[in-house]
Amino acid sequence: MVLQWTTRCRENHERCNRDPALPLTMPTRILDIGDLATPPRILVTDGKNEEYATLSYCWGKGYQQPITTSYNLEQRRTALYLTTLPPVFQDAVTITRKLGFRYLWIDSLCILQDSVDDWNAESAKMDQYYTGSSFNIIAAAAEDPTCGIFDSADFLRHKLSYTERPEYRIKGQNFVQKRAWTLQEEILPPRSIFYTGGAIHWICGHESYSEICPAQASIMGYCLHILSRKKRIFHPPRVRWDKRRQRVLPLKVVNGDKAKLSFFSWWYEILNHYSRRELSFDRDRFPGIAGLAKEFARFTDAQYLCGLWREDFITGLCWNGYGAGIKSSEYLGPTWSWATLHPLNRPNFLYHYPLTGRNGVDDKNTTEIVDIHVVNEAQDPYGQVKEAVVVLEGLSRKLNTLSNPFYGPFLGFGAYRDQIRCCLDDESRYSAGFPKSAHPETIYLQLVRWENNAGQRAIPALVLEPTGRKNVHFSEYIEYRRIGLASFPPNDEFTKGWIKQKMAII
Repeated sequence: MVLQWTTRCRENHERCNRDPALPLTMPTRILDIGDLATPPRILVTDGKNEEYATLSYCWGKGYQQPITTSYNLEQRRTALYLTTLPPVFQDAVTITRKLGFRYLWIDSLCILQDSVDDWNAESAKMDQYYTGSSFNIIAAAAEDPTCGIFDSADFLRHKLSYTERPEYRIKGQNFVQKRAWTLQEEILPPRSIFYTGGAIHWICGHESYSEICPAQASIMGYCLHILSRKKRIFHPPRVRWDKRRQRVLPLKVVNGDKAKLSFFSWWYEILNHYSRRELSFDRDRFPGIAGLAKEFARFTDAQYLCGLWREDFITGLCWNGYGAGIKSSEYLGPTWSWATLHPLNRPNFLYHYPLTGRNGVDDKNTTEIVDIHVVNEAQDPYGQVKEAVVVLEGLSRKLNTLSNPFYGPFLGFGAYRDQIRCCLDDESRYSAGFPKSAHPETIYLQLVRWENNAGQRAIPALVLEPTGRKNVHFSEYIEYRRIGLASFPPNDEFTKGWIKQKMAII
């Protein structure tokens, strides 16, 4: 069944197959699974170009991985017997063989886990490894490597009921889709095979299949967890020669303002999914989505700034924190970035969909970027952030000049016609109540006035609190920190009395 779906895709879907003009580069090390008569081994590829598969799985808590280190690498280059590997790895080898492939990339086996340098170098290439693979095996139902792909996926198989209509949701126990890191592992490969606790699901950039309805594809539209249409962005059918970079690149698919808005809407939709997943370490918030950000930048030439894009920066500021709080002991990024929120796995949307479906924008009243300063770890714009500040120019007014705002969660923009709605990023900071306990110089910064596809008009605004100090990079401006997001109704009484000013926001 899975072989039939894979063969159909390879033979008929141009967008899912690697163009012969594009170079095929394997990971630095890969598991050569051999055959039944030859044990697997770790292969140092040294420029070898062959098709390969990848594996996504849960490491689990308390389980000791059979990791590759600088001490056992040479031994494993000779042989790595299947019996020494956990069931998830053994089953992944079986699947790879059944589908006619010889090479399989597994992070714990192919990255030297005792070498910080090797981990940094290889983790920076993970997006390339998943994008360059032929398919990704996702052990969704396995809580850790000891569970096995087949055993865990068979857990609810006795309840499986077949239908003649395509399935639009991934059903069954799914541990992998709870992890933030694995979102990019699901989207970047041209094909993904989910082994859940209830059924097998197969997804490519063109269509999706489910074991529940194996003969009927779900084409376009809302294909299984939106992944099929998400994959499509990274697997276009044509290529171009980039003179500046001196290499073949996928043909640009962003043409015109509407297409650009569609691409940025895709990013906000991705963040809505990413923000509801779990991360073990706060510092991984940017690295955990770096692979998708790199591919997005490669297709759009947009500039990535702490989780936002300069070309749609003002819209990117319109995330909703729902009072979750900024409670990490580490510096995670500027207050204007969604990545500073804690906890990251929240049930609500960061971005609301009416916000991304913009028909009309009042450019005269749109806040603009004056300057920006960002310093990343190891000068990697997609990695951890050391410091950041943006200077914006827009319409502002003091918080205390407007009466009767409602403070609490709000759903979307334009839904409240006669009242200001405001949601704080960290409600715990204002135990005495807001706005009574707010700094007297706290302001609203109007971001934009727009109309969405449904005809709703909205005026989103940042709620900014002065820090009481001068910014070291932009000392001529008052320094603020973001503390919330507000939505103004488009009534005349709320659109008058704003003053244009420049400010630095950390």
